[in-house]
Amino acid sequence: MKDPHRIGMRLAVSLLSLAAIALAGPAWAEARPKVVIIPFVSEGGGDTTLSATCAVCGGVHEHGAVPTEAVSTLTAVALRRVMALEHFDVVPLSEVRQALADAHRSCTAANIVDCALETADDLEADFAIVGVIFRYAERIGSSVAAQQPATVAFDIHVIRSRDGQTVWGSSIDETQRPLFDNVLQARAFFQHRARWVTAAELAETAIGAALKRLPGLAELNE
Repeated sequence: MKDPHRIGMRLAVSLLSLAAIALAGPAWAEARPKVVIIPFVSEGGGDTTLSATCAVCGGVHEHGAVPTEAVSTLTAVALRRVMALEHFDVVPLSEVRQALADAHRSCTAANIVDCALETADDLEADFAIVGVIFRYAERIGSSVAAQQPATVAFDIHVIRSRDGQTVWGSSIDETQRPLFDNVLQARAFFQHRARWVTAAELAETAIGAALKRLPGLAELNE
């Protein structure tokens, strides 16, 4: 006769193993692809009466001033939002900056695709995420009374390393509007708790919404 205690122990071990697999999720079966987030680049400034063209997708945008701090702010927002997805193994930004420095490489709006692919290759990443900024103006005033609302305009793209294909992108052009300016935008105003937000907060909401439309990994790899 089989030992009931031994049978019980084997059953417990099996259940614990199944629980471990369930908790691990998709990462148990397949490693997450590695991604580098290239520091955003500026295509703003200059003659603001002229339009600007995205070197990645060819999209045309109205542009304006882009302060220096906008580059680091939007890069940090994108990094935080992509990490929250848990779809990728994200290379730390410090390693990306070091790779750029070691290669004496500087990414600009004109060379962003080549710069991103070379950096991804250096760090053995499967994808590179790039951003091109066209306009970034901070709110003037307080969260309850703004003389000028925050406005941001930028593109964000995912480029596949193995063939240089842009596999996803989103064009963001946001200016916060007063509640009664357009009743159709009331939901957006209340998303910000019915207050005037900073440019960084406006960008964070926009990037978060855009990344919800990011395809699954299988589609990105097609």
